[in-house]
Formats: sequence, structure tokens, C-alpha cells
Amino acid sequence: MNYCMAQIKKEFVKIANEISVENGLEIIFSDSDIMLSPPKIKEHGDLSTNFAMMNSKKFGMPPVKLAAEIVKRLGSHTDIFSAVTTAGPGFINFTLSDSQIYQGLGRILDAQTAWGRGTTKPGRINLEYVSANPTGPMHVGHGRGAAVGDSIARIMRFAGYDVTCEYYLNDAGKQVENLAESIKARYLELVKSEVGNVQTIEFPEDGYHGAYVIDMAKSFRDIHGNKPALEGIDMETLKSFAVAEALKGIKKTLADLDITFEVFYSEKALHESGALKKAQDILAQRGHIYEQDGAVFFRSSNFGDEKDRVLVKSDGAATYFAADIAYHLDKFNRGYTHLIDLWGADHHGYIPRMKASIEAFGHERDDLEVLLVQFVSLVKGDEKLAMGKRSGNFVTLDDLIAETGADVTRWYFVAKSHDVAIDFDLSEALSQDPRENPARYAQYGHARACSILKKGSSLFGDNLPVVNETVFTHLSCPEEIEISKVLMQFPQVVSDAAESRSPHKIANFLTEISRMFNSYYTRYKDDPVLPKPTQQVENWEETWDLHKTAARLAWIECFKTVTGNALNLLGLNAPEYMVSPEEAGNE
Repeated sequence: MNYCMAQIKKEFVKIANEISVENGLEIIFSDSDIMLSPPKIKEHGDLSTNFAMMNSKKFGMPPVKLAAEIVKRLGSHTDIFSAVTTAGPGFINFTLSDSQIYQGLGRILDAQTAWGRGTTKPGRINLEYVSANPTGPMHVGHGRGAAVGDSIARIMRFAGYDVTCEYYLNDAGKQVENLAESIKARYLELVKSEVGNVQTIEFPEDGYHGAYVIDMAKSFRDIHGNKPALEGIDMETLKSFAVAEALKGIKKTLADLDITFEVFYSEKALHESGALKKAQDILAQRGHIYEQDGAVFFRSSNFGDEKDRVLVKSDGAATYFAADIAYHLDKFNRGYTHLIDLWGADHHGYIPRMKASIEAFGHERDDLEVLLVQFVSLVKGDEKLAMGKRSGNFVTLDDLIAETGADVTRWYFVAKSHDVAIDFDLSEALSQDPRENPARYAQYGHARACSILKKGSSLFGDNLPVVNETVFTHLSCPEEIEISKVLMQFPQVVSDAAESRSPHKIANFLTEISRMFNSYYTRYKDDPVLPKPTQQVENWEETWDLHKTAARLAWIECFKTVTGNALNLLGLNAPEYMVSPEEAGNE
């Protein structure tokens, strides 16, 4: 469809400029002035533009008259579209010609896994997401941020962007100290249960109670034995151990979801590098900080924030905000031109101060883009399951993956816009029936296509006509043409999803194209793609329409290619076999 849109824009611009010159105007239009999109009413065609309404004043004529004049001149280009019409107050609608559809299918076959890939974009993007505190297993909320972030990275890279995925490791804060104290308490309890003459400590009030803390304590004892309990525990050693153990578990969970990061950036290393002082020195040189009551403030109110923010407290301790602005400055210093952060929805109030700091350092406010990921509620029937880490009574992301599988888990996290809260329904997600489980439904179309192609290859081998544009003229069902048009839209869907950072647009595309294909397959059982066993009687090949079969199998190959690409962009497997809904329903 992108190719068709480019062709239409080329002819449209040519005619618009002809009319401009004829009317004595000094306006030169380009492709960027022509916005094309599917019309709201399907019967109006395949593409529509409001160019006449947007530019009627420039031409000095009513939108309807301008639209009619453009349509009259475009009407001769039958190789691109079969119909050009006006509608309403001046819309111009296009219906693509069959030859464009056939050519589009040919381009999909030629491109294969590259179908939908965009051209290289300028700049370097740093995409930071998850960044969960290294204090234990990831919870379900972290999982949504992980799936959304990874899918955004996949989509943007496919669209041509240079994207680096980064995880900010909060290994210098109070939470890590709390975890270390929790492990210490459990470790001393373990040693005392065996040795006896060990002084235990009261479990910290803000400690972590999960069973994983006991496992960490056991691992610490396996490495260091009982000696630290008897001679004294070095807390820096214990904190480093705690972070390493937690990060090991986090990386395994991410790997189970097929998520990787190019960079794990240590907050502790940031502090040790002197980056906080360097950032404050730059702000001071620019006149953006001041001292008051022994504390150091950033004049963030000068950049749109509601009030100035503390960088250094009166006791000399740096705030989290001071570390955050130093960290983001460091990203720019590493050569990134655009920063994208995924934060939990409860951090929305933090955005103005961070954008203020970006501007204070001399960058554009929009060079920092923050996406808020809304909350996840895990439900089973009418029951909402707890997910609080400190209580120790929570469902981990590992638990969820083990129960529903990585593909289903990822699907539910990205199927809706990241700025919408979701209920993850375990009852639905556990179903193997594609009719009940939307993740399975999105995959089932691809599996069905693979099954048909495998059977077709076994049945016909190399005995079908060579696939070319002429062969596609044997596609005879209206649904085949409609599905072809949607397949051709995939490059634009990818571009839109990348620009808007919206993986759910790919999910919506998959759901719709799978619905159309499964509906087609059901509707045309009496006109099957492949002959049924009852049709394969003696000399059946002599009467079977091989051209039609070749066209349909090539068309299904296009469907398989596009759905496979779409599934990959969401981090889902593209299965070649799945049980049918009927089989799943009987399990």
C-alpha cells in the first residue's frame, strides 16, 4: 500500500501544481502535503484525502469544486486506481486497481521477512525501560513495561530507527540496603540453626519477606560459609552479592520473554564517577542552581515545573533527582539524540522536572520522551491477586510465564495501549482454544496458513504454474482481494506504530487480519484452496484449476509472511502448527 500511496501522491502533486500554475498561484506542493488514509466508510474506497478542504482557500475555490477538478484530471490513471470519486464536503476517495493489488502481492513475495521494513532514520535513540529495583523477582507490573518496551524497540528498529535498549540498575539506594539487611537476618538465622552460638538480629521493619530472601541467604552461606556470622558481615560485600543475585534472576526472567538489553547502567557507578557533581557544575555555570537553608536547589520553575527542586539536601546527601538528571545528561554525552523512558503511571508528576533539566542543559524538552505504562491487575474469576513484593505474598512474573506461557503473557501486556490499565484474565489466558484466547487467535491464522502450504507442497510439488502478476488474476473471491489490501497496508501500520510508540496497533492489525482469514477459510469450504480427499478421484488433476490454486497458495504465502513479521515485532513465536479450535475445545 505504501508503494500505491507513493504513486497516487506523485500524480496528485503533479495535478495540484498544474491547477496552481493555471490559476496564477505561486504555490508548489510536495508529497508531504498529501495525507492519505483509509476512509471511515469502507464503501468509499481504499484511500482518502482531505486535500481539497485543507487547501481550498489557497486556490480561491470551494472545496467541492477543487475536489471535482482534481478527480476529473486523475480519472485517466486507470493503472493505479479503478475509481476516483468525491464525497461529502470535499473528500477525494481512491479505489485501487486490480493490477495494483496483484503487484502488491508480488512485492510481498519478493520482500518476505523484509516486508514492512522502513528506511534508515537519522539519529540515535536510547530506550530505557523496566529498570526494576534489584531487590527480588520481577512482578507482573514490571512484565508489562518489559513487553511494551521490547516491542517498541523491535518495531522502531524494523521501521529504520537506531535504538539501544538500556536498563538503569538502581543499586545505590535505600531499597538495596533493606534487601541486604533482610538477607543478613535470614543468613544469621540459618547459621544459628546449625552452629547455635550466633547472635541473630531483629528482622528489619522495611525488610523483604519473600521466600527468595531465604534462598539468597542460603546462597550467601554456600559461598562464604559460617565465617561472616562468627566474625562479622561486611555489608558492602553483602549488598554487592544481593544486587548480583537479584539481577541474575531478573535477566533470566527477561530471557524467558526473549528480552535483552544492550546496556545495564549502574547507579552506583554513576555516583562513583563524579557525574552528579559534573551535572551540578554545568547547571551552576548556566545560573540554574542556588543555595537556600543549606540545601542546593535547581531552578526548575524557570522551565515549566511547578516549583524548584532540591538537588543536595542540607545534610549533604544528593537526592534521587540529582542522580536522575546526571544519568540523563550522561545519555546525551554518550551520543544519543533522543531519549525514551518508560515509567510506571504513578511517576507522572516527575515528568515536568525531568524535562526542565533537559532544557536547562541546552537540549530541547522533547528530546526526552516519557511513556507512562499503566497498572496491571491480575484476576482469576472474581478474585484479584496480590502483587506486593515486601509482603512476600505476591505473584511473580515467573509464576505468570510458567502458567500461561511467554507468548500469551507478552500478548496480554501489549494488546492494549500502554496508557490504559488492564486486567490480565488468567481464566481466558489459560485456554488453548483460539476462539477464547486472543493470543492464540492471533497465532492461529499463521499456523493455519503454514498447514495449507505444507499440504499444497505435498500434493502438487513443482507442478503448479509459475507465480507472477498474471497468476494472481485467478483470485476470484472478494475476500481474497480485501485481505490482500490489508496485507499491503502493513508497512504503513509498522510506520504508524513506530511513530506513536504503539505496539497495540500491530496487535490490532494481527487480530483483524486473522479474523478476515479465518472467516474466509470457513466461508469457502465448498470452494477449498486444496482438493478434499473426496475430490481426489481418478484423473482429478485434469479438471482441477491449477492456476487458481497457484494464485491462492501464493496469496496464502503472503498472508503467512505478513503475520509472521507482525508476530515477531511483538516478540511472539509464529507457530507452524496449532491444534484447531475444535480439537482445543475437546481437550
